Amino acid sequence: MTEPRTPGWRLPALYLASMVLTLGEGSLGILIPVYLDSIDLPSSLIGSMLGIYGVAALASRFPASAIYSPRRAPLLVVVGCLAHAAVFAGLPLTQRPVLLAALIALNGFAFGFITTITFAGVMALRPAGSQAGSIMGWYSGAVGFGYAIAGILAGRISDLYGVSVALQTLVVLPLLAGLFLLGALSKLTNEVGGGPRKGGARLRFSAVRRMPSLVWLAFFICVYLSLVHSSVKTFFPIYGLGVGFSMTEIGILVAVASGVGAAVRFFSGVIFKRFAYLDVLTVMILLSGVAFAATGLLRHFWPLVIVFVATGLARGLLRVASGAMVMDEHRDNEAGDPGVASALYLAGLDVGKIIGPVIAGGIAQVAGIPVAFVVLSVVFVVGFLGYRRRLQA
Repeated sequence: MTEPRTPGWRLPALYLASMVLTLGEGSLGILIPVYLDSIDLPSSLIGSMLGIYGVAALASRFPASAIYSPRRAPLLVVVGCLAHAAVFAGLPLTQRPVLLAALIALNGFAFGFITTITFAGVMALRPAGSQAGSIMGWYSGAVGFGYAIAGILAGRISDLYGVSVALQTLVVLPLLAGLFLLGALSKLTNEVGGGPRKGGARLRFSAVRRMPSLVWLAFFICVYLSLVHSSVKTFFPIYGLGVGFSMTEIGILVAVASGVGAAVRFFSGVIFKRFAYLDVLTVMILLSGVAFAATGLLRHFWPLVIVFVATGLARGLLRVASGAMVMDEHRDNEAGDPGVASALYLAGLDVGKIIGPVIAGGIAQVAGIPVAFVVLSVVFVVGFLGYRRRLQA
């Protein structure tokens, strides 16, 4: 495989585009539930409609990989960003549940589609001789930073002008992201992007089965990360209120984890120059497992601050290390397909988001939220250690 030779500004432009894109997506994640509630939809219906998002995002991954090619990438991201912008513009124009559900599904599909193509672009634009940990650190750091500041932006605009105006104003974000992505990916060629695409969708699914073991490990890491995040996001506020925390205290704890998780990604390249990805994964999985279990066992604020710092640290480094493994496996494997590798890796985030609240909720219904967090942490830690032993055998 020929090493890519691309202008130095393209990767920074892609990082910027990813930050703007997730700034918009994070804002939607805050504004959509509020908008649905403002038009008096019942909570059960709101929950069901929001659940469509994860399914639609998962459904987008492999179609995106099937039609991805270096030369098509600019057109694909522009179409995806236009569809994403249509969600911002369309939501305030209707109160019909069917149309709102369709727009939420379009949001999930478009965002999943764009991010699959974008991560394939990151792999395609990776400079010769560069360290995957550093590239992934800046990419995932940009993504995390966009999410981290989304609440401030969306909250401020909606406080000043209302949710509908906020949605219509923020339509500029996916459009800007599309322009940045168009510039970053416009000169991809088959030489840079991983070779010509032949064989169609059937070959793409065959490529999934042939993905190296470390790519599958990265997929399961993403399932775990998303499961933990969605479970804590759904059930920790309930637990926190039950033990006497205020919503402000709960919000501070969540913000601490998000801030630490975003910040550590930018500096992770230094860590991965000294330590192997698999060794970092092992330590961070153990730390994350302990922190996840402790989240439902502690009842005092300051100990939980430490727990949420650990959660953010582990989440940030796990995200970088898993993505860097995918990038290295793609670079080292002559038959590597960046579109398929990107789809499989990011599908893990969607799967975890879908199953996390369901599994945690089922356990919590029977045994309580603390037991749910402990059981899930133990299962995934034991599963990871078992899979690592298989890799080393």
